[in-house]
Amino acid sequence: MNALILGLGISGKGAASFLQKMGWEVTTADRNGAGDYLDTHIFDDFPFDLVILSPGIPLTHPLCECARKHHVEVICDVELAARHIKQRCIGVTGTNGKTTVTSMIAHVLGAKAVGNIGNSICEYLLDPNENDILVFELSSYQLETMKTPFLDAALIINLSPDHLDRYPSYEAYCQAKCRITHCVKEEGKLYLTKEVHTCFRKEINCDKKIEFFSESSYENVIAAYMVCRDFGVSDSDFYHALAKYKKEPHRMEYLGVQNGISFYNDSKGTNLESVIYAVRQVTQPIHLIAGGEDKGLSYQKWIEAFKNRVVKIYAIGETAQLLKAELGGRFPVTLAQTLEQAFVTASQEAKEGEAILLSPGCASFDQFQNYQHRGEEFKRLVLALGGAL
Repeated sequence: MNALILGLGISGKGAASFLQKMGWEVTTADRNGAGDYLDTHIFDDFPFDLVILSPGIPLTHPLCECARKHHVEVICDVELAARHIKQRCIGVTGTNGKTTVTSMIAHVLGAKAVGNIGNSICEYLLDPNENDILVFELSSYQLETMKTPFLDAALIINLSPDHLDRYPSYEAYCQAKCRITHCVKEEGKLYLTKEVHTCFRKEINCDKKIEFFSESSYENVIAAYMVCRDFGVSDSDFYHALAKYKKEPHRMEYLGVQNGISFYNDSKGTNLESVIYAVRQVTQPIHLIAGGEDKGLSYQKWIEAFKNRVVKIYAIGETAQLLKAELGGRFPVTLAQTLEQAFVTASQEAKEGEAILLSPGCASFDQFQNYQHRGEEFKRLVLALGGAL
């Protein structure tokens, strides 16, 4: 059997190792030129039995279309793993907060966080422990090709517009997210808010047990609590474990005070709603650094949310001009070529008692390797200024 791995990131390398262990012949290819050489004749005689697609590569890629033409299945690494998993599994998706909920559940249950977080699930399956509980963070990109019912529990935390550079509409994005319902075992349970169920009843049309959690500023904790409770954790044990839980970095990470100015790193804030949430968490007047790779979104939704909170916006990246065009009539907007330039200007203009918040509302790939790289650069700048990290 022959497999083609498209994308040689963490997920692609893990899938390659797993398939090779099972005796498959593996060909690899990456858009950065790594992997095996692919002759153009491959499009005429597609010599593969399976294609494993990195989440960052869309299904419209020519090799994916060629695979479908030759009736060859295209899946992601998590779908590959799902067909071989024997452990109890929990899946978490949503627009905002899925990493926090995934890591929170994993922390309380003493489980392994996998999928779109942590190590490759296929790498894990090279030496698995059947007694483990696996908690998957699942992105819409991964869910596009998933269908195996392997989850004992699944959560859809929330849904709001995102990734409209990849999807033709908000509805198409939500349909991808709601595919998690197909991955729940017959006896499994689905957790979601009533708002999500009401708005996307058609997409969530399934016969699984559904339990609703309330919409509030504590919805992440409530969702994690309900799942952990159903996995046998008592109330006292949950809150005892929660007290020791530490959030992943780059998610409203407080970096300290310098010259009376507070610094917050929310580099993981890559969509409209996450920035609104971040702005609401800061009590001081805010100097906001925003912008990055364009996702095809409008930023006018920020106008109402930023009133009496945001003092000034420092716009960076591909979306800088768009941010100025849509928000410049309501807020002062300064264009900056780089994050460092925006940081320096904000540091000079912010006053004692105010805050500088990095919450881009955009992907990072126009100027950085990923959101972690962007967040670490922001932390470096704060450290250089003398901030307490």
